[in-house]
Amino acid sequence: MEQLSTYPEESKKLSIIGYLTWIGFAIALIKGDLKDDYFRFHINQSLMIHLAGMAGFFVPVVGLVFSMISLVFWIVALCGAIKGEKRKVPLISDIELLN
Repeated sequence: MEQLSTYPEESKKLSIIGYLTWIGFAIALIKGDLKDDYFRFHINQSLMIHLAGMAGFFVPVVGLVFSMISLVFWIVALCGAIKGEKRKVPLISDIELLN
């Protein structure tokens, strides 16, 4: 966990918005700057959490457990974004889909 108080407030706000819903993710992706390391970290993690939650929705039996784990990851990541930290979530934080 890395404290990042030097990043602009706009990046922090967009990172928080990116975690809220798919619409929030789309708004943050459109308005945000992927060159900003803090924003890129959180938007990637948000995308992975959203995709994991969606995958859990489509798998009947294991999906409930998968969705609950995604919810816990979402809460941890959102709290990190609110505090201005890069809080890595297990299993998915090292996967980068957006560069």
